[in-house]
Formats: sequence, C-alpha cells, structure tokens
Amino acid sequence: MRLYKALDAVVPVTGDGTAASFSTTVPGQDVRLQFAGLTGQSYSLLVPSFVMHPGSCFNVYLLRPDGSSINSGYGCYQSSAYIEFPALDVDGSWTVFIDPQSYAKGSGRAQLWKIVDQTGPISGDGTPVQAQLLTPGQRAVLSFSGNSGDSFTATVTGPSFAPDNCFDFYFLRPDGSLFNNTGLCGDGTNGPVTLDASGTWSLVVDPRGNSTGAASVELNGP
Repeated sequence: MRLYKALDAVVPVTGDGTAASFSTTVPGQDVRLQFAGLTGQSYSLLVPSFVMHPGSCFNVYLLRPDGSSINSGYGCYQSSAYIEFPALDVDGSWTVFIDPQSYAKGSGRAQLWKIVDQTGPISGDGTPVQAQLLTPGQRAVLSFSGNSGDSFTATVTGPSFAPDNCFDFYFLRPDGSLFNNTGLCGDGTNGPVTLDASGTWSLVVDPRGNSTGAASVELNGP
C-alpha cells in the first residue's frame, strides 16, 4: 500500500482569457482555479489540453465562495474541455474545480473569460450591423421593436467564426423566451417569421462552442 499527501493545486486565473498552467503530481490531487466574481456575471472556460497519466478523464465543477457547487458538475472530459457556466449568484472568490479521475495525474492549461454580450439596436430596413464576437461564449443580442403579426426576415453574411463557422441564429420574444432558431454554418437566413407578440424583440447570433469571429447581420420587415 502507498499513501500520498494530495494537496490541491491552487492557481489564480483572470477573466480575460490569460492562459494559466497547472499540474498534479500525485494521485488524488485536484486543481482549483480561483477568481473574483460578482453576482450576475457569466464565464466560459477552455481547457485546451490536460495530459494525464495513466489515461483517464476529468470532471469540472464551479464552486461558490462557501464551497458549494452551482451545478452538478461537467464531465467526463478526456483531454480538453469547453464550458459555459451559468451566471454567478453571489459575490466573492469562486473556484473552478478540476477533478482527475482514478489515479490520474498530469499537466494542462486553462483559460477563463468573462462573457459580455454585444448589445445594440438593429432596424428593420436592412441596414447591416456588424457583430464582433471576440470572446468565447459571447453573443450578439440586437434589439428591435415589433408588433404581433409583423413579418421579418433576418440575414447573416460573411461570418468568420473559427473553427467551423457554425452558429445559432434566433429570435427572442419580449419576455426573453425563444421564438425560433436556425442553425447555420456560413451565410444564411432566418425567416420570414411572423411575430406573435408586441414589444422589444431580440435577434441573436450565438457562435457554437468556443468559436469567435465576426458577421454582418441584417433585418428586413415592415
């Protein structure tokens, strides 16, 4: 029998995507990526590589300042992971907890981003709006006024969302609920659609995974 003193590796991270390296050197050791967070903020995490010996997988948890988990965990990832966490529900020092399974140990890198959606208006006269989405998890949320029964068609041209140029393109009702969604990989349209409520609607461009890039968005309606 062999016993190990497995103290967790504590690594500070920032929310600007700066890469942080980590390593586990004994079986049972976990990684704690710590950052200061505020209520309502959302974050995305990329672990581009985690080389473990022997080959295994790892789970990921987001822990509140009191140590409780905001979710039931993500996993089991083999060597890399991308996660968009739910919005934080308390201020304080938060922890991304990386838990290698079995006797695995190894080294890797992690990047954490604070997600701030691009917001602004879009008119229904076809005037293009440029979506510049440079942070993984970021969306373009473009607002417009519409009445029940109005018909609109939305168009995306020239998207450049690496690596696969795929994204979701959808309308949100004034109450924030999803009206419809079109999955695209390149130029495309959503519509024509007939609105079922009056108020301020949103047209959303949401790159899939950790993709970033730009696109031109147009809306045509009454």
